[in-house]
Amino acid sequence: MKNWFNHTNLEEIKIAWSVGTASGELKGPNLVPGAAGTITIPARSWHNGDALNLKFSRPGGLLVDEFNLRIGKRSRRFPGEKGPAPTVSEDARFLTVRGSGFTMIFDQATGLIAEGTFHGRRILESGPFLNLGSVALSPWWLTDLRHSTTSEVAVINLAGAYMARRGGGEVLGVEFEIRIDGQGLITTGYAIQGQPKDLSEVGIGYTLSSSIDRLTWERNALWSAYPPDHIGRPKGSAAREPTARTETYRSEPRGPWSQGTKDFFLNGQDDPSGRGTNDFRSLKENIWHASCVLAGTDLRVRAESDGTAAARAEVLPNGKVQFYIDNLWGYPDLAWGNFRQPLAIEPGYKNSVRMRLTDTDYGSLLWGRETR
Repeated sequence: MKNWFNHTNLEEIKIAWSVGTASGELKGPNLVPGAAGTITIPARSWHNGDALNLKFSRPGGLLVDEFNLRIGKRSRRFPGEKGPAPTVSEDARFLTVRGSGFTMIFDQATGLIAEGTFHGRRILESGPFLNLGSVALSPWWLTDLRHSTTSEVAVINLAGAYMARRGGGEVLGVEFEIRIDGQGLITTGYAIQGQPKDLSEVGIGYTLSSSIDRLTWERNALWSAYPPDHIGRPKGSAAREPTARTETYRSEPRGPWSQGTKDFFLNGQDDPSGRGTNDFRSLKENIWHASCVLAGTDLRVRAESDGTAAARAEVLPNGKVQFYIDNLWGYPDLAWGNFRQPLAIEPGYKNSVRMRLTDTDYGSLLWGRETR
């Protein structure tokens, strides 16, 4: 550890540690400002995956800093494509993909999902859609639809275009490859023939059932310790609706900001809300997984990543939920020159996202030697 204080010796700092059911207190080491040294936690039976919590406090109990340090390296692995491949049938109106516990019906006119059910519950409503964040796109029009199967997956290939609604209106050709394995893994590849500008996100969106009532996630967060209701916490569950609707204009909020559903600054004093809580709809960066879960069940659509994707949910005016999985994201509103600038991609940009119909948040979690 290093002493970043300008005037305080770390001997003045109290260190509280805890791991599992064990805990204790230590006096800070004799480190003058700018000096580096070590602290030693009492011996115990350590295990890979243990979380060591450290709280550093000033006299009087003022918390200076907090850390959650994991023992061992972590590798999250989700299953890859697994057969047998789902069956594919078609008629003049629909193309139907059936796998283990799920059915996905594609509209032959648009190439998009018309309905997706999982264990008898409707969970998918439409998609895929290209998501460019702040760049509004016209409705998708289809130019080509093809399908094929391998021993493990059904493959749906779509080609079509959008028009970016700005200036003269740039036409963006897009090709989608949707790979669906027999166990409910959906991998959506996409290629963009065009060069849209001033993007805030680049990824894929799917429309989910209005019965989605919560978002769960685990991610590679910037810090290891957060307040329990902070929207940036590494792991959590966010309810779509707040526990109490008490937000009124120019009145003190009755609950934490994470449970807010209105923004009077952006939307005026008559903001109708209905978009979900701030916690539910905030972007979760660098995810291992993020799931939209059906109310009253464990059934979910789970986005999967190696820590390089982001996900967010948005409640639409009709009550359905738009689920976005992003490969790129930025913050164009923070135009101070000291943060990420608006995104730009080259013509022919390609990428893919993964999501899965499942009833749990976890794949295979390994601790110890890092694996890839």
